[in-house]
Amino acid sequence: MYKIFLPRSPAPSSDPRTDWNNVAEDYNSTHIFRFSHGLTGTDPREDWFYSTAIGYIFAFLLITIFLRRISLLLFTSLRHVSTAGHTHHDQQIWSKNMSPFYSTLKRRLLDAPLFKHRHNDEFRLTKRISLGTLPTRNHTLILTLYMLWNLAFCLALPWDREQGHAIIAALRGRSGVLATFNLIPSILFATRNNPLTWILDVSYDTFMLFHRWIARLAAAEAIIHTLCWLINTYNAGDWAGVRGSLDDAASYRVAAVATCLLIFIMIQAWSPIRRAFYDTFITFHRIAVYGSLVCIYLHLYYHSLGQIAFMYAIFGILGFEYLARIWGIVSYNISIRGGRRLTKFSVEALPGNVGKVTISLARPWKPRPGAIVHVYIPSLALWTSHPFSVAWYSDSTISLRSGSEPLRRDDDLKQVSTITLLLQARKGMTRKLYNHAKWHDAIPSRPLYTTFGVIESPYSWSSRETRNAFDSYGTVLLFAGGIGITGVLHQVLEIASRARRGQNSARKVVLTWAVGSVEALEWVDDWIEEILYTAREVTSLGLQIKVFVNEKRSKKDDVETGKEEVCMPGWRCEVEAVVGEVFEKRIGAMVVGVCGPGKLADGVRRAVRGRMGEGSIDLVEEGFSY
Repeated sequence: MYKIFLPRSPAPSSDPRTDWNNVAEDYNSTHIFRFSHGLTGTDPREDWFYSTAIGYIFAFLLITIFLRRISLLLFTSLRHVSTAGHTHHDQQIWSKNMSPFYSTLKRRLLDAPLFKHRHNDEFRLTKRISLGTLPTRNHTLILTLYMLWNLAFCLALPWDREQGHAIIAALRGRSGVLATFNLIPSILFATRNNPLTWILDVSYDTFMLFHRWIARLAAAEAIIHTLCWLINTYNAGDWAGVRGSLDDAASYRVAAVATCLLIFIMIQAWSPIRRAFYDTFITFHRIAVYGSLVCIYLHLYYHSLGQIAFMYAIFGILGFEYLARIWGIVSYNISIRGGRRLTKFSVEALPGNVGKVTISLARPWKPRPGAIVHVYIPSLALWTSHPFSVAWYSDSTISLRSGSEPLRRDDDLKQVSTITLLLQARKGMTRKLYNHAKWHDAIPSRPLYTTFGVIESPYSWSSRETRNAFDSYGTVLLFAGGIGITGVLHQVLEIASRARRGQNSARKVVLTWAVGSVEALEWVDDWIEEILYTAREVTSLGLQIKVFVNEKRSKKDDVETGKEEVCMPGWRCEVEAVVGEVFEKRIGAMVVGVCGPGKLADGVRRAVRGRMGEGSIDLVEEGFSY
């Protein structure tokens, strides 16, 4: 074993500072700082080999996920072709597991939480302090293997060297190269326009999980890189040598700044801090990240190191990301035809601290179920944005009123001029929007609260947000919790519309919504009318909407809704019972989707996993938190 802090060499007699441009990068040099400067003691060829190996491992993981996606796409396409427009009797063969091995793999690994049942339900110290969630079993396996590979490559050092200084120098080189490489996936996974989202059919939430852990890994390797330099420099010339090197070498100064910024990022990104002060977090997080990237680039540039190519790749990713964002903002929010127009927001306060935001777009928008937009309202939140699920969209601003005939939606609707969001007032932008709307609603003569802002182009961040996500399933069961109805409501309309055109296999659709009070029905009453109107035209489609109210009521009887397809049972939502009932009477393959709080999502996951060995059933989770 080698001591980390070895006996120090005497510092230069007169001046502890060193002309770093004249330090020989030679293993046999006798200069006291030779192992803390340049490539002396490092093995550039081995460092490149291991960074390339990490790249191949990374590529192997991506190719494996892509091949899985292709195989599932081929399977679901075959099922879709053989069942679309057919009777439920023709679909029964698909209600069984075609591959017992794959169903077991899903239950035990792919859809399994890390431990018993908990995945999305947050661990909390108090009501306000969240420690975050646990990853799934397969995500944990991937991250663990990736980190173990990094650890193994960092420890693949020339342990046969007699000088401890040389081994520490080798670790300095290895950790620095791997840290720089790991910045690439870390930055890529955090971007909103990450092409791997739709290439691999992996959700944005999953990529954000990988972003956080790979960023921690890169930061840890960068800190090790700095510590190795510090140890060798201290051993060579005491703190005077450390101070002298920082005074004389700009490369080390910017590296020290980068290390401090990375430590700040690791502390600031800790879940309790991130979730408690998100708006403040995201602003300082971006400043620290961009500052650290610039410092790392300068550090590599001053030493003319080949790893600067990694930084060019990172800057290219960021350049593409912001160009795509700017294009998304300009293309949907500014129109010069017929006079200059901007995107207009109208906000209406609804019961339950919910706001209904109607956005009149300056230019038409191509709709797709499950889409998410980022909203910028400078008058309320300056430059920061907030993500929202698009609850509804239409080609006009006309809204349905009770007693009126629902509007017939054009089946071939290509573009829309109005989109609607529902927001749950919490803090930050959502609270400000709701308070403004409530203040305007307090006086009947006062119009709705309106303001100007922009939306950033719609994203599809969940793994199955394509237009025909549920086309091959005969039975679709969707769960929503509270404001999570925005993530599934338009999926139901899309299923009914495509069933009317004979483009999907759906024969049974059940929407289950758990809400806090009966007043929540006011949020979506008009939209449910349109869904029912569309579904009634499809004789082969059975649609049922169940609304479970969590508030305490004196009577436990069912509540009359006035709609045959909508029922309101007099008890709380029992996920296990609902899934079991629909599963027993399923038609063809079954899919269960959920968009709601962590407890609801974990309950749905548990119920679905318990039946994966009994028949064909899949789980789809829509993102609920950010």
